[in-house]
Amino acid sequence: SAAPNVPTTPAEGGDDNMTIVVAVVGAAGVTGLALLIIWLRRRRRRSEDSTSSPEELHDRDPMVAGSKNRSYAKLGSDDEAAVLSPSMSFVSKNSLVSTGEVALGNESDAEMDGTRGLQDEFDQYKDQNLEKMRSDVEDNVFGFEALMSEAVTRALMGDDFPEQEPADRLYWGCATTATGVEIEASVLWEVNEWLFQNEHAAVDQKKMFAQDILNRMVASVRYGVLPASDASRTIHESAALLGLPLSHALPTSTLIISGMMKTGRLETMRAALGIYGDIDTAALASRERGFGILRYRSSKSADRAMRRYRKGEVVIENVAVQIKVLTRSGQVDGRKPR
Repeated sequence: SAAPNVPTTPAEGGDDNMTIVVAVVGAAGVTGLALLIIWLRRRRRRSEDSTSSPEELHDRDPMVAGSKNRSYAKLGSDDEAAVLSPSMSFVSKNSLVSTGEVALGNESDAEMDGTRGLQDEFDQYKDQNLEKMRSDVEDNVFGFEALMSEAVTRALMGDDFPEQEPADRLYWGCATTATGVEIEASVLWEVNEWLFQNEHAAVDQKKMFAQDILNRMVASVRYGVLPASDASRTIHESAALLGLPLSHALPTSTLIISGMMKTGRLETMRAALGIYGDIDTAALASRERGFGILRYRSSKSADRAMRRYRKGEVVIENVAVQIKVLTRSGQVDGRKPR
């Protein structure tokens, strides 16, 4: 007798045919979408041309626009440095990357050229003030690389939202006409006050506080409130006050004065401490906090003031004040012998 029929699976060719059909349909769909986009763009351009004057059409000509806009070539030259304002981004709107024009023979060369161009522009349009501050801070304070990177990133990301940095924070409570040393005094007051309230803070807590100070200080530099050198010195002093390790010795010519009258005057403080040596600069913290800093031209003058303080009292406007000096090791020296 004949063998019974055995059911068979569908031929493999059926799957192949289905795959081909799906591929053809997908390709047709993509092609149709591309043609639709091209048609819409042409229609839009015709509509713009019909409502534009001859002069506007002339200005939109690619050859004319190319001859007018050469700012990237000027910025890229060796004999003129490119420094951007805080309102501008890493890459110029008229940059080589944004134009997208690559005159190379194959896609791999074009991709490599685009990558090189992007890196070149990234390096060119870095905020030079922030780079100087980053270099100085990382050289002076041990282990601040990660903190500095976070602060710079936050400042650069804030370019599109400058309103998030109110003037009160950028100027540290000072007037918008404040000098660098006045802001320095206000920053050190905040550090000194935090230490008073967190006397037994651990190192991690101090670093978290230092990160906040650093974020605000970088923003102040980014928006032109402070020069990089003033900000770097203030961070160096703040780290010393916090007892964080320093990579480079801190000059011992700066005194920190607290406990003065809230309505104390700068001239009175200078007069009381000027007897110990020539003063380089001095300032009071903002908002009548009875706190100030004074920097001598020589560390020997600061030593004389500290010797007088340890033996007796230093009086400013009939008030015996407290004085500290930042030592080369970063520790605060303001102790009196028992």
